[in-house]
Amino acid sequence: MTLVSCFEIENVPSVQQKIEVEVDDVQSTKNRALLLDNKDDIINQGEFALNAYLKSGGEYFTNTWVYYFKPDDGAARWRFRDQVNPNNLINFYWPNDNKLNFLAYIPRELSNLNESACSVTNLTYVASSGVQFTAAMPAVIEDKTEAEREAENSKSEFVYATRLDQGKNDGSVKLRFVHPFAAIKFRLQQSHRDLTINYISLHGLNTSGNFSSNEDTYARYNNGANPDQDYITVDNWSLTGTPGDFKINLSKNVPYDVNYQSQIGGPYVVIPQQLNSGSKDVKISVNYTWNDATVTSPQISISTSNVPSWLPGKIYTYILDLGDNKEEILFRVVVEEWDKGEDDDYENNYDVK
Repeated sequence: MTLVSCFEIENVPSVQQKIEVEVDDVQSTKNRALLLDNKDDIINQGEFALNAYLKSGGEYFTNTWVYYFKPDDGAARWRFRDQVNPNNLINFYWPNDNKLNFLAYIPRELSNLNESACSVTNLTYVASSGVQFTAAMPAVIEDKTEAEREAENSKSEFVYATRLDQGKNDGSVKLRFVHPFAAIKFRLQQSHRDLTINYISLHGLNTSGNFSSNEDTYARYNNGANPDQDYITVDNWSLTGTPGDFKINLSKNVPYDVNYQSQIGGPYVVIPQQLNSGSKDVKISVNYTWNDATVTSPQISISTSNVPSWLPGKIYTYILDLGDNKEEILFRVVVEEWDKGEDDDYENNYDVK
């Protein structure tokens, strides 16, 4: 090891070429689920983890710290940081056959995902089946106040990028990050005055599962009929899920804590899945207090012809109508996709005494 500068350590092989890393894009446009929308957002994060695997499937390096380095002179770019001494920048080199598979992910420390994000464990790459990881949603989220929402909603999200069968002759390793999860949020259309929304529950959804995808999510450079690889969809995933409930504690009073037409809670990260498949039917219920009576609404299916599933990288809004200022509460759920207007003709009306 030869010290080149106060920041950089070199171990230069005689013939091998340095591995350079670029962030090319983020799966985005109108499909964006949460915060990381483009490569500038990745730059603002400032770092991510990168794994490299040999064509044989063995590890070349793992959990490597890739850092957006801004020198006083020269162009800013992504560099590798020494995990033992972060003040040192290091280089990695292509192996003898010049072929590697790459897996990048944010956050660099997966344990930094907060309570309302899907936890991610056992993230790895397997040559025969691609990316694999285990995901689990929290059972309960506290979202009672704006401060709690700021602390607990999905400010940290998990995104990953792959670059498969990458050789050094292709130039830099260009990474395109994708959102593997969906997101949901809730909005209040109208309600009785002085009604308190205690909590919202989702029933019968997959709250944990094992995921695998052998799709290369990077846009491929070729002249074929489909030169750009589609972003992942629910069909790309192999999921073995565990049905469960997802409860969001709100305790918000209308109109003092939440106004009409305003957002009640979210966005919350959810596992992509079919909402009504086989014996599974994902349902929503709301517990509220009005006129000194506490009521739990019926469980209402949220699957529609326009929204039959939660897709990776999309956000879904559930608009709750909990009253029309009469003695009888009209409970209505309107489901909207990111593309507004697609579900304007759908309403699910239930009278709750």
